[in-house]
Amino acid sequence: MSLDQLRAFVTIASVGSVSAAARALHISQPPLSRQLSALEDELATPLFDRAPRGMTLTRAGSRLLPRAKAVLEAVDDILRDAAVVGDDVDLGAKGGVVDADAQGLDTQPFKKK
Repeated sequence: MSLDQLRAFVTIASVGSVSAAARALHISQPPLSRQLSALEDELATPLFDRAPRGMTLTRAGSRLLPRAKAVLEAVDDILRDAAVVGDDVDLGAKGGVVDADAQGLDTQPFKKK
């Protein structure tokens, strides 16, 4: 699960569509759709109900949203702290990928049974 995937998910949830999220993130729609699809595949569950006029969170999406926001806020805090300290800080998030198991994040509630 990557930080880009979590950012995509949170942005789509906040604006309600992939096209609007792509504009907000300054990327084209196909890569954003692929990021969301990869996240849904990894979690083995859909995160959005798709309709012609937008997207709404599924139950799994609603459960993931506050956790995804917390992860992104934590990463932003780390980056701000590192900028203030100015030292070589091991941020532990190499390549923008979050290892959910290593971080103790429980992804089980999002996986289909």
